[in-house]
Amino acid sequence: ALAAREGVQVAAISSLIGGLPDVPEGIVHLRATFPMSRYYAAFDGSIARSFCAVRPPGHHALRAASMGFCLFGNIGIGAHYARQKHNAKRVLIVDWDVHHGNGTQDLVQHDAGTRFVSMHQAPWYPGTGEASDRGPHQNVWNVPMAGSLPPMTYVDALTAALPGSNRADMY
Repeated sequence: ALAAREGVQVAAISSLIGGLPDVPEGIVHLRATFPMSRYYAAFDGSIARSFCAVRPPGHHALRAASMGFCLFGNIGIGAHYARQKHNAKRVLIVDWDVHHGNGTQDLVQHDAGTRFVSMHQAPWYPGTGEASDRGPHQNVWNVPMAGSLPPMTYVDALTAALPGSNRADMY
């Protein structure tokens, strides 16, 4: 029964993002099913919030290709799930990492109802995420930063990016 449910979840992910990366089937199931179980639980009301400690995080995985050790764009898939299956009016994704979340941006930048904020060290892997890259719907806020700055400098930069990204009139 577990394998059948995992197969359904993987098929659902494939339909949400328009295909799957070319990785071994067992790894696909392992990486895809845990985060999806949290999305289901959030929308059926059985949990109020969750945190998925999934490594790798998935923010480099492109729509049809794995990248940077990431197999699935977990949060991008979750955003599509929320918008398509539960009619969520808006989704905000905040990615604070040393690397730009190029895969998450790739998965969500064409959905005007999803906002993506990526604060990352630049110029580091994967070499994307310039501040001027706002996506085709102006729904992307890239916040490239230098390394080794005082912690509050990062907090202030992220805090400055959030109000514009979460304005209700932009959805």
